[in-house]
Amino acid sequence: MKKKIVVPFLLVVAAAATLAFVNYKAAEAIQIQLQQVNQSYADMAVQEGLPALQLAHGAISANVLTSNYRVDDVQLTMTGFGQVLTVGSIQFSGFKPNTLADKGSVEVNGLTVGTGLLLFMPGQLSEFIQSVQLHGDYRYRYNARHGELWLSQQTSINDEFQFSYQVNFTQMQSLWQWLGEVTAMSAEQQQAVMASELFHDEISEAFRQAAVSHGELHLTNHGFLERLLAFTSASGQSPSLDAVRGMAMMTLAMADGVPAEFKQSLMHFIEQPRSLKLSFQFAQPVSVEALESGTALMELDSPKAMLEFSGARLVANQ
Repeated sequence: MKKKIVVPFLLVVAAAATLAFVNYKAAEAIQIQLQQVNQSYADMAVQEGLPALQLAHGAISANVLTSNYRVDDVQLTMTGFGQVLTVGSIQFSGFKPNTLADKGSVEVNGLTVGTGLLLFMPGQLSEFIQSVQLHGDYRYRYNARHGELWLSQQTSINDEFQFSYQVNFTQMQSLWQWLGEVTAMSAEQQQAVMASELFHDEISEAFRQAAVSHGELHLTNHGFLERLLAFTSASGQSPSLDAVRGMAMMTLAMADGVPAEFKQSLMHFIEQPRSLKLSFQFAQPVSVEALESGTALMELDSPKAMLEFSGARLVANQ
């Protein structure tokens, strides 16, 4: 009976020890990559004659089973300036060495301007910047069967302001294949590709073959815009909030090309800037190349035609 109990117990202990070792090696691999980033910064500084950048960090944790990883207390310093940026933590998932995962995310928590830059700012500006913390959430999901990519980003300033968007792309096979090939390369090969003159052209060409299906943009304000304008007005950098509101209303009233539905929503937001949401859905996916060149819009001769083409809708304060 004791043997029956001991054997499973030993198997559990062995499995736990193996998982702990794998997680440790994954965290070690992340640390090695950060060291390679620092080396590339150092090489760039020597080659370009620029101030050297360096990343420092605290604890690194990894969970290979869930593909979740975290780096705490990230600091970016620059020669001659000192601390440029600090980040409370960076969490990312879907990370697999030399493999492009079909789903992934990155969360950046507590990004602030470092003391090295604050020293170069006037006192009032320094105080305002110190009151600001940025948080970012970036996610993607790729459907290989249909060649569809969903992208999402959410950026927050404290709990006072938030901007987010999500966009759905189709016909992403060429770009995804290209990204997969680059991801499979070694770190040195990736740096060489990104440094080449063809890098921008190749990725741009692959992206032009994709098409946009639908998406939305959402802005939420909980007093940050008012606080920002109060600061810039007090320092003589902008008119007062009431003056800005009046100028915005006047400009909007004279904008003949803006659809009436959009004008009404924008006026509502200007009066009470709480939230603004723009959504769109094309009847058929429109290629990035057609949007970039303007050919997709050439036959649209009125605001009504534009709305029907894009399925756009703008809503304020809901």
